[in-house]
Amino acid sequence: MKKYFLLILLLYQSFFSQNTTGVFNDGFIFTNAIQGNPSSFLQSSNPWELNIISTDVFLNNNYGYISKQNVLGILGEKDFVVNDGKSSPDLPKNTIGFGVYKKFDGHFQADVLGPAIAVKFKIKDQDFAAGFYTRLRTFGNSFNIDENYKYDNFVHQPSFALDFKPFSGSLATLQENNFFISKSFFQTKSSEFNIGLNFKHSKVWDALIVKEKNSFDFKYDKASGTFEYNHYDVEALVTTSVNFDNNSYEPKDYGHSIGGDIGFTYVDYGDYDKEEGEYLQKLAFSVTDIGFIKVNGEKHIFKGDPFLINRTNDFQKFSNVSDFLKELSSHVYGDPNASLVGTQFTVALPTALHLSYSGNLLKNRYVTLGINQRLPLYRYAFKTPNLFYINLAKTHRLITYAAQLSLFEYKKPQLGAYLRFGPFFIGSDNILPVFFRQDKFNSFDVYFGFKIYPFWDSSESRRSRKECYCDK
Repeated sequence: MKKYFLLILLLYQSFFSQNTTGVFNDGFIFTNAIQGNPSSFLQSSNPWELNIISTDVFLNNNYGYISKQNVLGILGEKDFVVNDGKSSPDLPKNTIGFGVYKKFDGHFQADVLGPAIAVKFKIKDQDFAAGFYTRLRTFGNSFNIDENYKYDNFVHQPSFALDFKPFSGSLATLQENNFFISKSFFQTKSSEFNIGLNFKHSKVWDALIVKEKNSFDFKYDKASGTFEYNHYDVEALVTTSVNFDNNSYEPKDYGHSIGGDIGFTYVDYGDYDKEEGEYLQKLAFSVTDIGFIKVNGEKHIFKGDPFLINRTNDFQKFSNVSDFLKELSSHVYGDPNASLVGTQFTVALPTALHLSYSGNLLKNRYVTLGINQRLPLYRYAFKTPNLFYINLAKTHRLITYAAQLSLFEYKKPQLGAYLRFGPFFIGSDNILPVFFRQDKFNSFDVYFGFKIYPFWDSSESRRSRKECYCDK
């Protein structure tokens, strides 16, 4: 019984992405911020910046948890026990438990910013910035899943008959090469308005989209050991670089796209010194991941009369996703190839809108309010999270630290923290589960990185090389 439950869970509980908002709001390093707004680097007091490596790992779900643990505590742990009893609010340490909610969410992200370079330069006395960066990210979404998917419904009932509401979920792995360029407009002694464009070439290594359009019935009879499905209308789009024959991951190009980002930033420096990374206030707006990917994969449609699956005899020999879908097609249509309606499909990139305002509270102390809102461009679309955040930062060329409060999906509060010392930085948008034991450990976020930039260069030296705007 558990094998079928876990199969459903793997298909329907996908992943979601998070933002490293701490490093995005550091006034002295900008190669991470470029991902969210390609106009941002012109604000930098540095003439150039090189990213060696930056990475972010994030997990957030309310379906399952590990009892009485945190990130540091589970490192090296091997012995975990699954709670097969009814859901309980108090389980022993290292017990895997399951929640009971009206809606379930499951989110995960792994995001790596590889080699990146950004430089500022002039063309006919006009300020420009340009650069290149590589990125590898796995992301997706599965949220507001119906409460009938709760663990207790599948493992503690000898027989059941449940109704499930429509749902959708997605997962993707993308490898990207990006080139950005930005220009400063309406530049004065105390302010500037910057516009940036980023052009990205994306290759898809994995893609999964599952959409159930109808409310459907799902029944199980213990005496006969059979499942019955009825009133279903499912679309499944899939391709993957996983080699199931030898249990390895072998990246392959299953499609590519040309997409882009556009960003705008207005910076009012007032009486503050840009060469010290200071400003009075800043307003930024951007739209990221505009584009579509044509994927070489399989598109299946399952729609028809009720069908039965025997838990003992069916789905015992499939070795990959394609075999699984063929056997499912045999049950639905009596033909293993009938469900396959195409070998290409188009998916929109995870388009999102970003808006933020930052103001100077005291010297080198800033408060930033921001919002990230997903904007799906197509019926098949990868998605990003909705997020509202407030960030308080103390900035300096050598060291920056910050604290943050965010609302993930506008409803779940999270505390974050960020620290940079010279070219090294580390942070978390959800820091408590990293260090402190949680009764239900089901979420965390950790990001870190290493940059090279002229943090040793003094503001006096930079100011002596900068053009004067005294007559402008």
